[in-house]
Amino acid sequence: MIAAAQVMPGFSDDLSRWRITISHDGGLRQEIFLAISSNMYCDELRREAVQLRPADVDEILALADRIGFRGFRDSYSHETMVVTDLPCWFISVRFGAEVKTVHAYGPYSIAREENNRDMAGFVELWERIHRHVPYPKAEPRVAPDPAT
Repeated sequence: MIAAAQVMPGFSDDLSRWRITISHDGGLRQEIFLAISSNMYCDELRREAVQLRPADVDEILALADRIGFRGFRDSYSHETMVVTDLPCWFISVRFGAEVKTVHAYGPYSIAREENNRDMAGFVELWERIHRHVPYPKAEPRVAPDPAT
C-alpha cells in the first residue's frame, strides 16, 4: 500500500462510508458501505477497482511530499469554534518503511474557517486521491488557499 483514505459521514441524507487503498502497482480498490434512504440506511457493501497510471501514483506521492504530510499532526479538529455533524476523514501515506496517518474532523471547514495550512494541504491531497475513485464520482470541493 502506498496510500489509503477513508471517509465517515457527518449528519446527512447519505450515511455511506468508504475506504480506498492504492497499491505500489497503481491498483486502487474501494469498499463502499452504501447507507442511503432507498436501502433503509442499511449497509450495502459495494466493491470497486480501477488501475491508476504510474504518473497518477507519482503525482499523489509528490503532493504528499510537497505539502509536508509526513510532518502533520495525527489528528485535526476545530480549535476556535465548536462544530458538529461533519464527516471524519483519514488519509494514510507510506514513506519508505513509515506509514503516516492523519485523521481530520471536517477538514474543509478547518481549512476555510481557521485558515489552517495543513488542512488546506490535506484537502488538496484528498481531492487528488478522490479524483480517481470509481464511486461516487462527485465534483471536487476546493478549500480556499490559507495564504490569501
